Amino acid sequence: MPRHACFSTLVLALGLSLLVNPAQAAPPADQLLPDTTRGFVSVADIDDLMERFEKTQIGQLVNDPIVKPFAEDLKRQLGDKLNRTEVRLGIRWEDLRGVSSGEVAVAVAQPDDEDQPHAIIFLVDVTGNEEKAQQLLDKIALKLEEKNAEKSIVQMGGQDVVHYVVPETEDPTRKHDVYYRLHEGHIVAVDHAGVMERILARFGEEQPEDVLANVSSYGSAMQRCKQASGEIAPQLRWFIDIFGYINTTRASEESQREGKDFLQLFVNQGFDAIRGAGGWVVVANGEN
Repeated sequence: MPRHACFSTLVLALGLSLLVNPAQAAPPADQLLPDTTRGFVSVADIDDLMERFEKTQIGQLVNDPIVKPFAEDLKRQLGDKLNRTEVRLGIRWEDLRGVSSGEVAVAVAQPDDEDQPHAIIFLVDVTGNEEKAQQLLDKIALKLEEKNAEKSIVQMGGQDVVHYVVPETEDPTRKHDVYYRLHEGHIVAVDHAGVMERILARFGEEQPEDVLANVSSYGSAMQRCKQASGEIAPQLRWFIDIFGYINTTRASEESQREGKDFLQLFVNQGFDAIRGAGGWVVVANGEN
């Protein structure tokens, strides 16, 4: 969400937005995600991103009848990688087209929890599309029920939250938790109770401190991107705390690694001085 240097202009803009449409004040994902976020991808508007891409020469090329079979297979492979969140949360990126009305963000966090030091988070701005969003959640519920998931309603901060205990696909004796809520124009889906409760609480806080936006490495990366991009807004943003992300994904695998620990070797050589990396993707129209 852009921030103007002139305070009076900002106040006026916010006031007008509240008069016209209160939902425009929806908090950006980096103001909701925890400061323990280790990996983050945000799309400002999925439909806009796809429309822009289809107008590019690459987008036109992949629709060529000769190239289309290859492009469809590549799309499937990329989709499988992006949709790893479906394994934990039951949400696929393509399900969000026509449902999301703003930012869509997925993140991996490393909560301070010995029992589960990892969490996957999905945040979707569905302001104005709450009915479609509820239909999507109902669809996800059917998928989880087909997996013999156990459903219940739990209280978090005085709010009803849907809770599923989901058997693992490869080993049904193992289970994981999933929490859902359609909250203030957002779909919030998380596989960790503490992270879910804290995200819901941040909606009611004006300036939460323990958020991704206040992580110095994230702020530095986004600021450099902004300086390079100028006035052009990105369609996609990403950030990764490289060593933290690797440690978090290792914890989620729950398996012992054999042989040399190359991550520790890099740390011993001082590479952990790299606090994070991030970037913007801009899909331009017209001359560019």
